[in-house]
Amino acid sequence: MNEEYRNNLIAAEQKSQDDYDKTIVSLSGGALGISIVFIKDIIGTSEPVMLWVVITAWALWASSLASVVTSYFLSRMALRVAILQNDRNDFSAGVGGWPAKATHFFNAISGLLFLSGIVFLIIFSAKNIGN
Repeated sequence: MNEEYRNNLIAAEQKSQDDYDKTIVSLSGGALGISIVFIKDIIGTSEPVMLWVVITAWALWASSLASVVTSYFLSRMALRVAILQNDRNDFSAGVGGWPAKATHFFNAISGLLFLSGIVFLIIFSAKNIGN
C-alpha cells in the first residue's frame, strides 16, 4: 500500500509540474498578445506614456517563456542523471544531480517573471488609460 501511494504521489507531482509549465507558457504568451492589443486599441494613435514599462513587461514574459523551455531541457537531463544514478546505486549528488536543482530554480523563476510582467503591464495601463 505504501509503495502504491508513493507512486501515486510521484505521478501527481509530475502532472502538477506539467500543468504549471503549460499554464505559465499559455499565460505569458497570452499576456504578450493582450498587451499588444491594448496598445493598438486603447492607446491607438496617441503617444504612449512610459513605453519602457510595457517593453519591460514583454521582456519579463519572454524571459518567463525561456525559463520554462530551459526547465523542460533541464528536467530531461535530471531524469537521465537519475537513471544513471539508479544504475550505479549512487545518489550522493542528490536525485537528478545539479540539473534537478536547476530545474526547481527555473520553475520558480518562470512564475516570478510572469507575475512581474503583470505588475509592469498594470503600471503601464494605469499611466495610459485616458491619455
